[in-house]
Amino acid sequence: EEYEEYFRLVLEKLREYQFYVKFSKCEFWLFEVKFFGYVISSGGVAVDLSNVESVLSWK
Repeated sequence: EEYEEYFRLVLEKLREYQFYVKFSKCEFWLFEVKFFGYVISSGGVAVDLSNVESVLSWK
């Protein structure tokens, strides 16, 4: 419930500054998220290894 309240506050601030969220592109309550080549989780931020494997396979 605490997170739901924070989520509501974030959405209100976004709306206040005329930023809008497209919910069809959103995912909520995940344990980890891949974002711009990184994996972000409660354990920290790490490089997305699938990107590293792609670069290594170029040879």
